[in-house]
Amino acid sequence: MGTLFFSSASNALLAAVAVATLTPPPPASLIPLNPTPARYVIQPGPARGKDTFYGTAYYLNGQPNHDELWFGGWGDMYFPYLDFNLTGSPHQYETIEARLEFFSPATGTNDPGLQLWRVLGPWKERTLTYYNHPPAAFVANLPPVMPGWNSFDVTRLYQFWKANPSEQFG
Repeated sequence: MGTLFFSSASNALLAAVAVATLTPPPPASLIPLNPTPARYVIQPGPARGKDTFYGTAYYLNGQPNHDELWFGGWGDMYFPYLDFNLTGSPHQYETIEARLEFFSPATGTNDPGLQLWRVLGPWKERTLTYYNHPPAAFVANLPPVMPGWNSFDVTRLYQFWKANPSEQFG
């Protein structure tokens, strides 16, 4: 599984990873000049991963069953964790693009300054809290969140997860 979380400085989001691949996958000795991209979508949920969040002022004990994932705040922060089950997903060499996409129904008056982090240890949806969470490595600062669908390139991160299954915590 590939695991990541967002960090920010109260908005809600829903997320998915969309992976564009070469279809059909080319033989090892032949790479087509004009590959036909296909779309493979992975969403966290009971069968395809997990998601939760915790905050620094509210929801310190996590929210594994919340309908939304929160980010942003006014001096407090929220940390949404997403875990995508990558079993059966396209191989890293077949992947030409992977995007993290989420829907934000609204945004606040200030940019929460989202960051993308790769989780470095195992975690459980029901026990992840402000007081109990694994270490993480910074990946990128993300552009400002806009109302509606937001999309971020996570191709290198996806390819890393596929190439390094032992680094896929979830």
